[in-house]
Amino acid sequence: MNFKMILGFFCLTLLIFNSSFLEAKEEPGAANKKSAMANLKSVKGQVGILRSKYIEIEYAQDKDGAYSMVFPIPKDIEIQNKKSIDEIQQGDTVELIYEERTWLTEDGEEKSEAVPKKIRFVSAAPPQNQLISEETE
Repeated sequence: MNFKMILGFFCLTLLIFNSSFLEAKEEPGAANKKSAMANLKSVKGQVGILRSKYIEIEYAQDKDGAYSMVFPIPKDIEIQNKKSIDEIQQGDTVELIYEERTWLTEDGEEKSEAVPKKIRFVSAAPPQNQLISEETE
């Protein structure tokens, strides 16, 4: 009887020690990463600037100017309706689907980042001479 109690106590102590040891090894901010949220969102508009590492999408305009969003272009991004990102040009209409990740920092500040997942080509930019004729009318 005493042997079983001692063995049970030893196992319980070992279990508690292991769980606290594993908890101490967690990386800083891991609790905040666990509470992170991710939502899929999309933006549709004209390509403003397109470089090898980022894309700007102008999604609205008013009398004060254009509204745009800039996204990094990951190497593994999916391209729809074109063979590669190299076929997309400034002025083309695209829809970019991205994952918005939001988390709390250790200071309690909310941070977010947009991770592009897919670029869908919608339509080509109008020819340059068509733009000029529309402006002169």
